[in-house]
Amino acid sequence: MLTPASVERFDNLLLIAALILYLLWCIGCAAVMKKLHYSLQVNTEKERMVLSIITIDREIIDDDRYSIPIEAYMYVLSQLSNVTVNIEGLHG
Repeated sequence: MLTPASVERFDNLLLIAALILYLLWCIGCAAVMKKLHYSLQVNTEKERMVLSIITIDREIIDDDRYSIPIEAYMYVLSQLSNVTVNIEGLHG
């Protein structure tokens, strides 16, 4: 049976998960902005995104060859109000 305390704990866990996903998305967007995602793609498709932002992020975080300057993260955060469904504006 769910008690109010367990529901509150579950809500907190969902909030933590959402914040982590948001952070991963920001890192992935910064990687796309720096065009690091092309080195992760198997094919040569350049017209559209082949990998998801979260997939790009997971690969970038686990690989020491990639480094993203703090300015790129700051740019992504400053552009959040412009981002809707399409992330084409972050490629700049």
